[in-house]
Amino acid sequence: MFDIIADNSEIESVGEYEIQLEANDLEQLLVDWLGELLFLNTAKNLVFNFFNVILDDKKFRLTAHVFGEKFDISKHKIGMEIKAVTYHILEVRNKHPYHVQVLFDI
Repeated sequence: MFDIIADNSEIESVGEYEIQLEANDLEQLLVDWLGELLFLNTAKNLVFNFFNVILDDKKFRLTAHVFGEKFDISKHKIGMEIKAVTYHILEVRNKHPYHVQVLFDI
């Protein structure tokens, strides 16, 4: 997602943010997770490059520490703006082989 937003720019892990989410199913949890990252990007101008995620797929809970920095036009390339995470063609397969498919509204 951040490769799209920052056009494969090099992002440094200078800030850390914690995210905790719960949902009714894995699909909703995926949309909420990506939506939270998108919110941090648009509201706080943050871009991320490292994610330490703990997923409880039985209770549909996610705890994550995400690392990144403020977007800096002198350092980062401008990629495509992601407007929303959609449910269109959304797919989560939680057994081997694991698979996630998501479509962003750009």
